[in-house]
Amino acid sequence: MFQLGKKYLRKHIINTYGGQSRSGITTPSKHPLIFLFTSSSGKEFGYDDGWTDDGIFEICGEGQIGDMRFVRGNKAIYEHKKNGKELHLFEAVSKGYVRYVSQMSLMSFRKDHGKDKDGNMRERIIFQLIPESTFNENELTSSHLADGNKTVKYSTTYERNPKNRRDAIKIHGLSCMACGFNFEKSYGEHGKGFIHVHHNQPLHETGETIIDPKKDLIVLCPNCHAMVHRNKKYTLSLDELRELLN
Repeated sequence: MFQLGKKYLRKHIINTYGGQSRSGITTPSKHPLIFLFTSSSGKEFGYDDGWTDDGIFEICGEGQIGDMRFVRGNKAIYEHKKNGKELHLFEAVSKGYVRYVSQMSLMSFRKDHGKDKDGNMRERIIFQLIPESTFNENELTSSHLADGNKTVKYSTTYERNPKNRRDAIKIHGLSCMACGFNFEKSYGEHGKGFIHVHHNQPLHETGETIIDPKKDLIVLCPNCHAMVHRNKKYTLSLDELRELLN
């Protein structure tokens, strides 16, 4: 349907499939599709989208004023699997044009607080999405696969091989290796399967490299992961991070 990395005129997408012309979440009524349009200019309206270090795309729900609720586009994203709707992510690149990123799937969501269009603090819904292809690669492999190929997404990032992530979780489990936090134990079904996978040596230093998930990767909760990377000039080791917690 859409070609990865190709630019499209947004108006043409809407004219072809239907849906809201100005919304960041567009829900055509006659097609099982949901279009997500992200732009750096969204920060002016209280939206802050982008890729995490864990290879997850976080996108704010819709609603410029007041707390975000699970209605309209937000409800459509939350229920897209149940309703058989495909999520397609585009990023704004120039006036009227968007670049196709990928078909995505909702992995989870979280809530935080940020400013709305008028500068007032409100509760936001942050949807956590991963490329659909990640769900289609179910086999676990013991071979050591390469990470670090450069790819154009929201900006130039270092690509994480999803098989390496799954291998790391298979080996290390789903509890933070620094503090022991487990999302399923704390949040129940909603937190099941969620954890960040950290490269002991940052990919921006190694470039494309062969990864051994047992030695080169660890699992961390988002808080510990953020602390590992807090000093941009130096990445903490797992032992150093554990010492800070004692």
